[in-house]
Amino acid sequence: MRVEHVEHIEFWKADDLEGVRVLSVARSRHLWTLFHESYALTLARGGSGRWRYRRREREIQPRSMMLIEPGNVHVTTAVTTHADFDTLFVDASVVAKAAENCGLPGAFPHLSRADSGAQPLLRAFTHLLQTMRDPHGERLERAEAFERALYGLFQHAGEVSPSTQPVGRAKLLRARDLLHDMSSVQNVAAPPSMAELAGSVGLSAIQLIRGFKELYGLPPYQYLVRLRVARALRLIERGPSRELRSLTDVALEAGFCDLAHMDKHLRRMIRMSPSTFAASMNVKRRWMQTSRRAVVGETRSRT
Repeated sequence: MRVEHVEHIEFWKADDLEGVRVLSVARSRHLWTLFHESYALTLARGGSGRWRYRRREREIQPRSMMLIEPGNVHVTTAVTTHADFDTLFVDASVVAKAAENCGLPGAFPHLSRADSGAQPLLRAFTHLLQTMRDPHGERLERAEAFERALYGLFQHAGEVSPSTQPVGRAKLLRARDLLHDMSSVQNVAAPPSMAELAGSVGLSAIQLIRGFKELYGLPPYQYLVRLRVARALRLIERGPSRELRSLTDVALEAGFCDLAHMDKHLRRMIRMSPSTFAASMNVKRRWMQTSRRAVVGETRSRT
């Protein structure tokens, strides 16, 4: 029995990334003809064919990017195998602001390349899309991924390279102190945006991200996550208390959204789940007993 491939098309966005929309397409053989009012940055996941842009026919290749500026039309002229891709439509004003923060001259950055297979650029946009899709993704995380993706765009496809001027160490130290303060506050209801965090120390978002990574080896959000993980490990090893009766309580105390959020980052950082780490510290049974007593107590109080 022959199984037909069904095309899937979806528009979506992250509400805290203004001026950014995503078109996700799977199993498409459609010949697209589109006029673009915004920058259209396409990550081709699979498929092959040809497309025309700037009066030139180009190959569509998997694991590459197609980069289109506002005011242009692109035409898919042939699809050899069905296409899977994600296109980020980014308002010109958003790209222009990011370019200004990167020290680029002019109102709107010109992309000298219409396509690219540069691995750092592909990784940056793949990470951005994953972060935008992640149900546990945070505002700081998405902003960091977005700024780094646009910096990569200017670096690998821009007519002018971004500024590499060093950032003052004192400002980065103040930003680090703010991240330590954030990591010590339980259930931060409205953490600052990356722009607010950077602005509080007199930097742009990309200046903070690049300078922080150069000084500490990690961009700000990833640094914050490691502070949270370190705190969570200390709390787990200490064992349950009157205030912290379950691993879910630990997750919230350490600044994570919930237990699944903490589990994701512990598995990524130390290759263990919270319960596995508790077992290795010989405190898993205590956490289980305290959790069971808490559940029983809550059940009795309701009855």
